Amino acid sequence: MRPRLIKSLLFVPGNSAKMLQKAPAFRPDVLMPDLEDSVPLAEKIPARAIIKEHIPQLASSMKSLLIPRVNSISSGLMEGDIDAILSDHIAGISIGKIESRNDMNTVIQALEESKKKHSLQNKDFIIIPWIETAKGVMNSMEICQSPFVKGVA
Repeated sequence: MRPRLIKSLLFVPGNSAKMLQKAPAFRPDVLMPDLEDSVPLAEKIPARAIIKEHIPQLASSMKSLLIPRVNSISSGLMEGDIDAILSDHIAGISIGKIESRNDMNTVIQALEESKKKHSLQNKDFIIIPWIETAKGVMNSMEICQSPFVKGVA
C-alpha cells in the first residue's frame, strides 16, 4: 500500500462544537481537532469531551484522517488529553514542543497506557511531533527515528 500524501491540515478549536460540525465541508487531508493553542486554558478540559463526542461523526462523514492535537508534555495535560480522545476512529495524535527521544518515549508510553485502557492494543496510531525549539531541531534525527512518527512539523 502506498503511503498517503498529506497536503493540507485543518486545525479546529476543540472547544467549538459548531466549528467541528462545519469542518468536513472543507475536505482537508488531515483534520486536527485542537486541544492546544486554540483552546483557552479554562476550556481545555471541557474541550476534551466536545472532541470525543464529535470524533465518530467526523470519522463517518469525511475521508480525512483524524489526528487530534494534544497539549504538550510540559503542560501536564497530555496524558488526560490522550486518554479522553483515543478511539479507533482516529489515525493518531499530534503533539507540540517535542525536544528529544525521551519526550517521544514519554508520549509513546502515555499512548500505550491509554490503548490498554480503551482495549485498542491491536490498533496502530501515528504520532506527528511538532519541533518548536532549537533543542528539538538539534535532536530531530532521534525524534524522527521512532516507528510511530509518520510526519513531523
